[in-house]
Amino acid sequence: MKDFDKFSDSISRRQFLGATSAVGMAAAFGPALTTLGLPSIAKAAPQKGGRLRIAWSQQSANDSLNPLRANQNLDFLRIYSLMSPLVKWGRKFEPTPDLAEEWESSPDGATWYFRLRQGVEFHNGKTLTPEDVIYSLNLHRAPAAVSMVKTYFSDVSDITKDGNDRVKISLKAPNADFPTLLGDPHTVIVPDGFDDWDNPIGTGPFQIVEFRPGIGMVAKRFDNHYKPVYLDEVETFGIADTNARMDALLSGDVQFINRVDARTATTLGGSTGTELVASKASRKLCINTPANGSPFSNLDLRTALKYAVDREAMVKNVLNGFGQVANDLPIGPNDKYYNSSLPQRGLDLDKAKYHYQKSGFSGALELFTSDVNYGVPATDYALHLKETAAGAGIAIQVTRLPVEGYYPAVSLKKPFYISNWFPRATLDLELRSVNLSDAPQAEPGFKSEALDKLALEARRTTDEAKRAELYGEVQKILWEQDGRTIPVFIDFIDGKSSNLQGVTPHPFAEAAGLRICEEVWLA
Repeated sequence: MKDFDKFSDSISRRQFLGATSAVGMAAAFGPALTTLGLPSIAKAAPQKGGRLRIAWSQQSANDSLNPLRANQNLDFLRIYSLMSPLVKWGRKFEPTPDLAEEWESSPDGATWYFRLRQGVEFHNGKTLTPEDVIYSLNLHRAPAAVSMVKTYFSDVSDITKDGNDRVKISLKAPNADFPTLLGDPHTVIVPDGFDDWDNPIGTGPFQIVEFRPGIGMVAKRFDNHYKPVYLDEVETFGIADTNARMDALLSGDVQFINRVDARTATTLGGSTGTELVASKASRKLCINTPANGSPFSNLDLRTALKYAVDREAMVKNVLNGFGQVANDLPIGPNDKYYNSSLPQRGLDLDKAKYHYQKSGFSGALELFTSDVNYGVPATDYALHLKETAAGAGIAIQVTRLPVEGYYPAVSLKKPFYISNWFPRATLDLELRSVNLSDAPQAEPGFKSEALDKLALEARRTTDEAKRAELYGEVQKILWEQDGRTIPVFIDFIDGKSSNLQGVTPHPFAEAAGLRICEEVWLA
């Protein structure tokens, strides 16, 4: 019997495919959850056993376990459970040991040495060696590499073995953030020569049992893992419908869900076996107006929209308080490089009207959105913009697309759409992912040689004061010209069963920074 046949024991196919809608969910859900402002408090000591069922907000036939190509958070959660990187991101994005026990650099920050954890086994019994690390990281460096993080390795000149337990990474120029790059889920380590991504072999806490793109994955505990692992099995699959996903948690069919609806979250109280876990983060709901095509190549039209957004009202009315006002920058005030000298944009219909009329554009703008971004509130978000922009004479038509296939349909293809971007561990990673001219997912469409030059200089500068100054200039360019409007940062809101213990919020992503499987247990 296939492991996925077991799904039917607790979840109907109707729920599994996310095709249901639970009537009266707000009322039913209200008394069932307890909001947690702090990490969940363990009620019992960690213990082994049990299968954790995770219902995710999205999945598709494009799901992948290939760390070079993966592009969705469910992919990353699965990858982290099966394979490990050299570095793990702490709760303040600080690099902490994973496969690498320690690291050091040359005085100029251009050469890095990583000492590997000893006695680590792959799922096939092979012992981890420097050759495995060299092979895995070089997958991102080949000229024809399809890696989503190829730009992360653009400064790497060589990766070599330095003894039986060390890897030496030589850079073309200094990079004080380099160890942090190696915590990214794309950079996990596989055996030397491995390329069977449908059946990955890693050093992760779980090893694969079965994986079907668009259906789900089952994995079992790897007993020879180098850290304690408590769960026997993990099962991950998608329920796209927000209400159906909540219903699955309330009924006990699953023990963890992501993307709880913010509209009902503040009404949750009491406890009937489920709890809410909320995490503050610089997660972004972006309004994309790519600057490299009509009509948004016009800077005034882009600027008009930035002043047509009521940011405070969005936080209050759309996010129900589960968020913070943003200033069209990819990082927030808690980041050490945040440029607080830039004026905070707010709703200013006079400025919006001025720039709109100056742009010379007329007619309706079609704004695409989908529940894949933040559940149902993603549509409310678009409708809110439509309403406020109308006050400046800007006509917006909102088109809501299905979760399935949303990003392939709109990303870099439509001139006006909503997207959801998770935080990156450093500002450099934010820029490399989206904003630089060679970024793999350059949604803004805005390219600037000046920005590229400043970002590169900041990356190579080890003096912190100078680095902060350079990053301040980078943010000024983005604030003035970028093709993304970033009006708010939104919290991660997860739901869990009360017997799921050890769940600790993380600023990187939902589900404990997507590494929930290795940290939790069932009491």
